[in-house]
Amino acid sequence: MFSSRRYKSGHYNLKSVIIGNGVRSIGASAFAYCYGLENVQIGNNVTTLGRSAFWYCGLKSITIPDNVTSIGSQAFGDCGALESITIGNGVTSIGDNAFKGCRLKNITFQGLAPTAGLAFDRGLAAEGATAYVYPQFADSFGGLGSTWEGLTVVILKPTITACGLLTPTTFFIEFEPAGEGYRVMSSPTLDFGNAVEVRPTLQPTSGDDNRFEFTASGSRNFYRLELTE
Repeated sequence: MFSSRRYKSGHYNLKSVIIGNGVRSIGASAFAYCYGLENVQIGNNVTTLGRSAFWYCGLKSITIPDNVTSIGSQAFGDCGALESITIGNGVTSIGDNAFKGCRLKNITFQGLAPTAGLAFDRGLAAEGATAYVYPQFADSFGGLGSTWEGLTVVILKPTITACGLLTPTTFFIEFEPAGEGYRVMSSPTLDFGNAVEVRPTLQPTSGDDNRFEFTASGSRNFYRLELTE
């Protein structure tokens, strides 16, 4: 665990920190008042961020990886430069005032809505702050057009990360976020008004799957990934 005692002196000038995979938790006030700290990479085994862990830091953006399950109260409080956050799908709880005093604009949630209490300033929505959520988790945030914890909810579309021919007749599409609830549509033109759903030989069957395979119906066909209606 990183503790505030380890950085009692000389840590105020830190610019960048990589937290190794041997660390399981970041203790209370571990990096508090690191005004110059702009970049943090959190290791793959960290599960908790303690109270005031990054209070008054100079962070502009931060990615909370999937292995983190809880963010303590005031963890990023008064990080006045912090505008962008990505919160991994493992986070289930965010403590009070965790992001109070931040100038948040974009918050991307990669999983279900966590228990948040008063984690965010209630005036953020009026200032245009947006919670980006994936379709399969949207209901937990109240759905499109709602306000969640003072943030306007916007639903993200799935992103294709790789695609191509495996054989002359078999096509694949990989995408994120992983999960069920998608389908692939085929059309001979970019006008998908009369598109048809392909019959996959392989499709997502769990929340960890991110790949379709199917028989290509024509060398000049176009394919689109979309949500199952």
